[in-house]
Amino acid sequence: MRTEILYTGPASLEEVIPYMGNYQAKSIFSIGEKLYENVRNRAEKAFGSRITDVYGANELGRIAISCPQGEGFHCHDSNVLLEVVSENSQPVGEGEIG
Repeated sequence: MRTEILYTGPASLEEVIPYMGNYQAKSIFSIGEKLYENVRNRAEKAFGSRITDVYGANELGRIAISCPQGEGFHCHDSNVLLEVVSENSQPVGEGEIG
């Protein structure tokens, strides 16, 4: 069986992995909590699809989604004012990683 889109939290996703069998999903969106790499790797293998991690807040909706190339997140900057900071909470310059 193949589902078009699946929205779920990482904890729920992790719980169903052992029961997936041949179940596939075209698109998977992880929402509501941190998606750890070990869960991502196991779920992507089980579902046969890449997972898009969605970062958001109830008050704002989506703030950012994971980069398809696995390089952090892409911010929905039309929705939020985002300040990127370094590991010691200092603002970084434009184009710098924080």
